[in-house]
Amino acid sequence: MEKRTSSSRSASSKASNAKEAALGAAYVCLALALSFLESQIPFDALVPIPGFKLGLANIVICTVFYRHSAKTALLVLICRLALSFILFSNISSFIFSLVGALLSYTSLFISKYILRSRISFIGVSVISAVFHNMGQLAAALLVTGSLSALFYMPYLVLAAVICGGATGVILCFLPRNVFFEKELKSL
Repeated sequence: MEKRTSSSRSASSKASNAKEAALGAAYVCLALALSFLESQIPFDALVPIPGFKLGLANIVICTVFYRHSAKTALLVLICRLALSFILFSNISSFIFSLVGALLSYTSLFISKYILRSRISFIGVSVISAVFHNMGQLAAALLVTGSLSALFYMPYLVLAAVICGGATGVILCFLPRNVFFEKELKSL
Protein backbone atom coordinates (compact mmCIF):
# COMPACT_ATOMS: atom_id res chain seq x y z
CA MET A 1 0.00 0.00 0.00
CA GLU A 2 2.86 2.38 0.80
CA LYS A 3 4.24 1.95 -2.73
CA ARG A 4 1.02 3.24 -4.30
CA THR A 5 0.98 6.30 -2.08
CA SER A 6 4.56 7.27 -2.88
CA SER A 7 4.11 6.52 -6.58
CA SER A 8 0.92 8.60 -6.71
CA ARG A 9 2.77 11.46 -4.99
CA SER A 10 5.56 11.08 -7.52
CA ALA A 11 3.11 11.18 -10.44
CA SER A 12 1.42 14.22 -8.94
CA SER A 13 4.79 15.91 -8.49
CA LYS A 14 5.77 15.16 -12.09
CA ALA A 15 2.46 16.56 -13.35
CA SER A 16 2.95 19.67 -11.24
CA ASN A 17 6.51 20.11 -12.55
CA ALA A 18 5.32 19.66 -16.14
CA LYS A 19 2.54 22.21 -15.58
CA GLU A 20 5.02 24.68 -14.07
CA ALA A 21 7.48 24.19 -16.96
CA ALA A 22 4.74 24.67 -19.55
CA LEU A 23 3.51 27.82 -17.83
CA GLY A 24 7.08 29.14 -17.63
CA ALA A 25 7.57 28.46 -21.33
CA ALA A 26 4.33 30.31 -22.07
CA TYR A 27 5.57 33.32 -20.10
CA VAL A 28 8.89 33.24 -21.99
CA CYS A 29 7.01 33.11 -25.31
CA LEU A 30 4.77 36.02 -24.31
CA ALA A 31 7.72 38.14 -23.16
CA LEU A 32 9.62 37.25 -26.34
CA ALA A 33 6.61 38.17 -28.50
CA LEU A 34 6.31 41.53 -26.75
CA SER A 35 10.06 42.14 -27.24
CA PHE A 36 9.73 41.29 -30.92
CA LEU A 37 6.73 43.60 -31.24
CA GLU A 38 8.76 46.43 -29.70
CA SER A 39 11.67 45.74 -32.05
CA GLN A 40 9.32 46.34 -35.01
CA ILE A 41 8.26 49.81 -33.87
CA PRO A 42 10.52 52.53 -35.33
CA PHE A 43 11.14 54.36 -32.06
CA ASP A 44 14.30 55.96 -33.49
CA ALA A 45 12.10 58.16 -35.69
CA LEU A 46 9.79 59.04 -32.80
CA VAL A 47 12.09 59.40 -29.79
CA PRO A 48 15.70 60.61 -30.07
CA ILE A 49 17.00 58.36 -27.29
CA PRO A 50 19.25 55.48 -28.40
CA GLY A 51 17.74 52.08 -27.66
CA PHE A 52 14.41 53.50 -26.47
CA LYS A 53 11.72 50.85 -25.87
CA LEU A 54 8.40 50.78 -24.03
CA GLY A 55 9.37 47.84 -21.79
CA LEU A 56 6.33 45.69 -22.54
CA ALA A 57 8.19 42.48 -21.66
CA ASN A 58 8.50 43.87 -18.14
CA ILE A 59 4.75 43.39 -17.75
CA VAL A 60 5.34 39.65 -18.05
CA ILE A 61 8.36 39.66 -15.73
CA CYS A 62 6.47 41.65 -13.06
CA THR A 63 3.50 39.31 -13.37
CA VAL A 64 5.69 36.23 -12.94
CA PHE A 65 7.62 37.84 -10.08
CA TYR A 66 4.48 38.67 -8.10
CA ARG A 67 2.37 35.68 -9.20
CA HIS A 68 4.94 32.91 -8.87
CA SER A 69 8.39 33.60 -7.47
CA ALA A 70 11.56 35.62 -7.82
CA LYS A 71 13.35 32.49 -9.06
CA THR A 72 10.79 31.78 -11.78
CA ALA A 73 10.84 35.43 -12.88
CA LEU A 74 14.63 35.32 -13.14
CA LEU A 75 14.48 32.15 -15.25
CA VAL A 76 11.86 33.69 -17.57
CA LEU A 77 13.95 36.87 -17.80
CA ILE A 78 17.16 35.02 -18.68
CA CYS A 79 15.43 32.76 -21.21
CA ARG A 80 13.78 35.75 -22.86
CA LEU A 81 17.08 37.63 -23.05
CA ALA A 82 18.92 34.62 -24.48
CA LEU A 83 16.25 33.94 -27.10
CA SER A 84 16.04 37.65 -28.02
CA PHE A 85 19.80 37.66 -28.48
CA ILE A 86 19.74 34.57 -30.68
CA LEU A 87 16.77 35.69 -32.78
CA PHE A 88 16.92 39.48 -33.09
CA SER A 89 20.02 40.99 -31.59
CA ASN A 90 23.79 41.34 -31.45
CA ILE A 91 26.27 41.00 -28.60
CA SER A 92 26.30 44.73 -27.86
CA SER A 93 22.51 44.89 -27.50
CA PHE A 94 22.60 41.73 -25.41
CA ILE A 95 25.10 43.24 -22.96
CA PHE A 96 23.04 46.42 -22.60
CA SER A 97 19.83 44.41 -22.19
CA LEU A 98 21.37 42.01 -19.68
CA VAL A 99 22.77 44.73 -17.42
CA GLY A 100 19.52 46.71 -17.59
CA ALA A 101 17.38 43.64 -16.99
CA LEU A 102 19.39 42.46 -14.00
CA LEU A 103 19.20 45.88 -12.35
CA SER A 104 15.50 46.03 -13.13
CA TYR A 105 15.06 42.57 -11.59
CA THR A 106 16.93 43.78 -8.49
CA SER A 107 14.47 46.66 -8.19
CA LEU A 108 11.56 44.18 -8.34
CA PHE A 109 13.13 42.27 -5.49
CA ILE A 110 13.52 45.47 -3.44
CA SER A 111 9.98 46.57 -4.27
CA LYS A 112 8.38 43.26 -3.30
CA TYR A 113 10.41 42.29 -0.26
CA ILE A 114 11.51 45.61 1.24
CA LEU A 115 8.93 48.21 0.19
CA ARG A 116 6.11 45.62 0.28
CA SER A 117 2.66 47.22 0.40
CA ARG A 118 3.98 50.79 0.43
CA ILE A 119 4.20 50.85 -3.36
CA SER A 120 1.69 50.27 -6.16
CA PHE A 121 2.29 48.36 -9.38
CA ILE A 122 2.73 51.73 -11.09
CA GLY A 123 5.49 52.61 -8.63
CA VAL A 124 7.06 49.17 -9.01
CA SER A 125 7.04 49.51 -12.79
CA VAL A 126 8.48 53.05 -12.75
CA ILE A 127 11.28 52.02 -10.38
CA SER A 128 11.95 48.96 -12.51
CA ALA A 129 12.15 51.07 -15.68
CA VAL A 130 14.48 53.61 -14.03
CA PHE A 131 16.77 50.82 -12.81
CA HIS A 132 16.72 49.24 -16.28
CA ASN A 133 17.71 52.50 -17.95
CA MET A 134 20.41 53.19 -15.36
CA GLY A 135 21.77 49.68 -15.97
CA GLN A 136 21.92 50.36 -19.68
CA LEU A 137 23.59 53.69 -19.02
CA ALA A 138 26.18 51.94 -16.80
CA ALA A 139 26.79 49.43 -19.60
CA ALA A 140 27.27 52.31 -22.06
CA LEU A 141 29.78 53.95 -19.74
CA LEU A 142 31.71 50.69 -19.41
CA VAL A 143 31.60 49.82 -23.12
CA THR A 144 32.48 53.28 -24.42
CA GLY A 145 34.75 54.36 -21.59
CA SER A 146 33.34 57.85 -22.05
CA LEU A 147 31.25 59.95 -19.73
CA SER A 148 29.38 61.44 -22.70
CA ALA A 149 26.64 58.83 -22.24
CA LEU A 150 25.67 60.65 -19.04
CA PHE A 151 24.15 63.34 -21.28
CA TYR A 152 21.22 60.95 -21.80
CA MET A 153 20.52 60.41 -18.08
CA PRO A 154 17.73 62.99 -17.63
CA TYR A 155 16.04 61.81 -20.84
CA LEU A 156 16.34 58.17 -19.79
CA VAL A 157 14.81 58.91 -16.40
CA LEU A 158 11.95 60.85 -18.01
CA ALA A 159 11.36 58.02 -20.50
CA ALA A 160 11.44 55.49 -17.64
CA VAL A 161 8.85 57.42 -15.66
CA ILE A 162 6.53 57.72 -18.66
CA CYS A 163 6.94 54.17 -20.00
CA GLY A 164 7.20 52.58 -16.56
CA GLY A 165 4.04 54.42 -15.56
CA ALA A 166 2.26 53.15 -18.67
CA THR A 167 3.29 49.52 -18.09
CA GLY A 168 2.34 49.93 -14.43
CA VAL A 169 -1.14 51.03 -15.46
CA ILE A 170 -1.40 47.92 -17.63
CA LEU A 171 -0.36 45.81 -14.62
CA CYS A 172 -3.11 47.47 -12.57
CA PHE A 173 -5.70 46.45 -15.17
CA LEU A 174 -4.74 42.77 -14.98
CA PRO A 175 -7.22 40.78 -12.92
CA ARG A 176 -6.32 40.64 -9.23
CA ASN A 177 -6.23 36.83 -9.29
CA VAL A 178 -3.30 36.92 -11.72
CA PHE A 179 -1.13 38.04 -8.80
CA PHE A 180 -2.66 36.58 -5.67
CA GLU A 181 -4.39 33.23 -6.22
CA LYS A 182 -2.29 30.12 -5.66
CA GLU A 183 -3.69 28.05 -8.51
CA LEU A 184 -4.77 29.11 -11.97
CA LYS A 185 -8.37 28.01 -12.40
CA SER A 186 -8.18 27.78 -16.19
CA LEU A 187 -5.45 25.14 -16.33
